[in-house]
Amino acid sequence: MPGLLWQPTNGSSELTGAAGCASEVLASLIEAKAPHFLVEAKAVILARVYKAGCGLALERGSGLLLARLPCASGKGLSVDSFKGSPRDARWSAPAFLSLSGLSSGFTLGAQRADLLIGVMSDDALERFVSGGTLALGAEWSICLAQLHEGDSAAYRNHDLAICMLTRGMMVDFSLSCASLSIDQGRNSKAYGADISTEALLHGEVPLPECCAALARQLTEAEGRVVASAFEPSNRSGAYW
Repeated sequence: MPGLLWQPTNGSSELTGAAGCASEVLASLIEAKAPHFLVEAKAVILARVYKAGCGLALERGSGLLLARLPCASGKGLSVDSFKGSPRDARWSAPAFLSLSGLSSGFTLGAQRADLLIGVMSDDALERFVSGGTLALGAEWSICLAQLHEGDSAAYRNHDLAICMLTRGMMVDFSLSCASLSIDQGRNSKAYGADISTEALLHGEVPLPECCAALARQLTEAEGRVVASAFEPSNRSGAYW
């Protein structure tokens, strides 16, 4: 398999930077609120998005997609399964993503949003990988428009769960059409032209060393969520 022969390319420095940014995004969101959907997600997207405009507004951003791989130990989900060996919660080598969007309506100002998106079903992940694009619907637009400096919010449906934290000041009465796309060019630069997105997300490519800290951070975040579920005050609460 091609993944067994993969060696770091000249694009690895870009992957190192992207992993560092994704780590910052995850840390800021975990500090703001516990994303309980993380333990159920089939894959996660960590992205940073910028939106700015006067009247019409543009949204641009980038991030990483990591898929959950089968636990090597075969343990069930519990607090103990997140302790000790990192084999108990494995994540794939990340794929690069880009986000673009255009808002129609009245917008004034600039805003940055840190995003944690959980892909909640195998079908949704397969559609994203095979189609190369994931559309963010009107719910994304409404959720983003309602946030102010330092606010955080979450939205969830059958396929996606979105947790975001904003920075910046914006008056926003717009509806946006935004989509996430797999960035094949950056993937090829980092891993080589013969490595497909499917190979990355199926675990055929080993997790790059520069992404190991991010994978551990995701596993630790899951552990915090699972542990919080066993606290008396949270046992009757619903996960979002």
